[in-house]
Amino acid sequence: MANVLTKDQLVARLQSNESKADLDLKGIHLPKASLQGARLVGLDFTGASFAGADLSEADLTDANLSGVDLTGARLSQAVLHRTKFHKTQLKGANLDGADLKSAELDGTAAEGVQLAQARAPGIVCKGASFRGARIEGTDFAGADFEQCDFSGASLGRSTLSDAVFKGCRFNDASVAESQGKGASFVSCDFHGVQLERGEYANSHWRECGFAQCVANGTAFPKGRFFACDFSGARLAACNFDEAAFEGVKFERANLQGSSMRCACLEGAVATEVNLTAVHAQGASFYDATMEKAVLSGADLSFSNLSGVNLRGADLSGANLTGAEVRGAFLQGAQGVKANLAQADLSWSDLRGVQLSQLEGSAPVASGAEFTGAVLKHCRLPGIVLSGSDLSKASIEDCDLSQGKADQVDLRGAQLLRVDLRQTSLSGVNAEGANLTQVMSDSPLGGVSGGGLPYSAHHSQQAAQHPVTPTMPMAANPPPAPAPAKSNIWRGPPPVTGPLWLSLLFGPGVLMGVYALMERPLLPEPLKTQVFAIALLASAVFLLLSWFWSAGAYAGERARGGPSGALSTFFAVSVISIIGIAASTAGLIYWRVMMQ
Repeated sequence: MANVLTKDQLVARLQSNESKADLDLKGIHLPKASLQGARLVGLDFTGASFAGADLSEADLTDANLSGVDLTGARLSQAVLHRTKFHKTQLKGANLDGADLKSAELDGTAAEGVQLAQARAPGIVCKGASFRGARIEGTDFAGADFEQCDFSGASLGRSTLSDAVFKGCRFNDASVAESQGKGASFVSCDFHGVQLERGEYANSHWRECGFAQCVANGTAFPKGRFFACDFSGARLAACNFDEAAFEGVKFERANLQGSSMRCACLEGAVATEVNLTAVHAQGASFYDATMEKAVLSGADLSFSNLSGVNLRGADLSGANLTGAEVRGAFLQGAQGVKANLAQADLSWSDLRGVQLSQLEGSAPVASGAEFTGAVLKHCRLPGIVLSGSDLSKASIEDCDLSQGKADQVDLRGAQLLRVDLRQTSLSGVNAEGANLTQVMSDSPLGGVSGGGLPYSAHHSQQAAQHPVTPTMPMAANPPPAPAPAKSNIWRGPPPVTGPLWLSLLFGPGVLMGVYALMERPLLPEPLKTQVFAIALLASAVFLLLSWFWSAGAYAGERARGGPSGALSTFFAVSVISIIGIAASTAGLIYWRVMMQ
């Protein structure tokens, strides 16, 4: 029939509401034809040519446009539900506002296509090329893209929620302000992509490259990243809260001001990364490589930095309150005004670090390596340095009082105006050290309490010109208070609580045993049940009190412990043993009486 009808007749027939089932439309040639609003549902146009044709607002639902030439055609507002575009030519075509729900594009050439404000949920594209296309504000929710090329395309403000992209290229494309919640990207290339101010919560990214990508202000909360490369990417002010990174690279990336709360970056390679002012509370950087990283002003409180390589890093103004930094490598690191309150740097390597104006109470650095380190104007009361190596270190104007420094190596160290009052200093090796104006309560490597100079020269100078040590916390520090005496009845509830409670329940156990012996007090069935339960409950409680006290004592001992912790532990142990023995005797007696 197509061979009989003229072009104008065929166009008129296609525009009509008549049935077109008898038409053979394969391979027809209708360039620049006007088919606006035509109803072409379910028709097979395989191999046809509609180059430059007007198909705007046409209904091509379930139509087959495989191999069709639609170069420069207008399909704006067209209905293309489940339409097949296998190896179709769509170069320069206009599909603005079109509805491509569940359409299929296999090997389609759509370079420079206009697909703005279109609806394409569930669309399936394999091997399609959208290079330089304008696809702004389009809905691709639940779409499936495989081996597609979006290089240089504009996908700004598009919806990519729950969409899947495999092996796609987005080189130099713009995907700014797009929504990709729950989207999945596998082996995709985002080199030079504009990914700013997007929303990708709960998204998944595997083996993707983000080199030179710009994603400032984009949110990836609870995102999952596996073997991705963010080297050189600009990720300032991004949201990575609770995100998980495995085998990821951040070399020379810029994450300034980003939020990474409770994120997991274990084993990440982040050499020279910029983490200035990041919010990474509770994050885990375990075993990561962060050489020469910039962490100035970063909030790393309660984060895990154990085993991290921070050689040459800048920690100025960083907040490390409660952070776990055990076994980390910080050689050559520097930091000004960092907060180390309750941070744990045990067994870390801090050789040659440059740290000044540090603050924070009770940090732990047991067994740490401080050889050649420089610490100036630091206020770290309660610090634990037991077993640390501070040989050849330079410590000036620092408050290290009320801490523990047993078995510390100070050989060749320079300590100038350091407060070590109420600090345990047993077994310190200060051979060749210069301990000028060190304040301590006990002899330290040949220096008596009160802070007399170490060397003979300084001793002579001090005798002639007494100097009042100046500390960063006060011009004239008050005299050290006398050590508190041990008192097992006072102290924080975590330590003394078990003692009082065990004393309260101990007599109760004994009264229960006595009551069992006085048979007339209660009816036999009720009496046996009540006191059997009471005895068992008392025994269990006493055991719990003992474990509580043991745990409290162990914890306080690790942190330096309040006075009386050991005595409290033994007191609770004795009371618990007596109470449990009484409970056992009572139960045995009760069993004998019942027989």
